Amino acid sequence: DRRSEVKHQAIGCAILEADLDASLTTLALRSGIEPLATFGDYSPAAAEHAKQTLAELGDVDFDDADFEPHWHEPASCIKAIDSLMTLGREASRFLSKAVRSELALLRGTLEEASHRSCDFYLVDVEPGESMDFAGPPLQKGAG
Repeated sequence: DRRSEVKHQAIGCAILEADLDASLTTLALRSGIEPLATFGDYSPAAAEHAKQTLAELGDVDFDDADFEPHWHEPASCIKAIDSLMTLGREASRFLSKAVRSELALLRGTLEEASHRSCDFYLVDVEPGESMDFAGPPLQKGAG
């Protein structure tokens, strides 16, 4: 935003739908491309649910830190998006116009994050879930 802060950006309904059965991930792996799923992590609600499930099982040791987001540098995801977008006919059924549009929007957001020296991670949020949570310490000039 105008205060030099980068916050969450809602992108991905078509991407998530295209990868519902892991077909987009499989396409990436078969093509030697880093799958977008690599850059995803738990939402705050999903992390809490997973921790509760493990606590109920009782025989699984875990640390709350295991569910903290893993932040990524934008360049590797930009490379994955660029590679996906250049796939030919074999990708056309997975990369619909809506998916390509969202990938372009995601790429633009990642370019801006990179320009501001910010890291990111992708997350599938629950309907109504707040994304007000702290990220890693930001570098000079980023917010």
